[in-house]
Amino acid sequence: MTFSDEEKILIKSLHLSRGYNASRLLAKFPDKGWTKRSINRLFQKLRETDTVDRRVGSGRLRSAQTEENIDLVDDLIVSQASDSACVKTKGRHFEYLL
Repeated sequence: MTFSDEEKILIKSLHLSRGYNASRLLAKFPDKGWTKRSINRLFQKLRETDTVDRRVGSGRLRSAQTEENIDLVDDLIVSQASDSACVKTKGRHFEYLL
């Protein structure tokens, strides 16, 4: 379960200022689709980092797909191809007769 930034702030403020636990939050906001486990994970993150923001460096790494890298990979594929090869890369179709 992922929370929006607004939901994270709401949960954090109700937990810290009024002492709401996961069960009480679920009872107060039944239409949100939250789970007890996801709220407790958010509480754990809050205890460990004092924030509900993402940790620095978390998440998927950025792609290194550039025209230069695509050309380098294409050249590598061609150099390793057999005598007659049909190669598809990123929507491009190449046929090489070596």
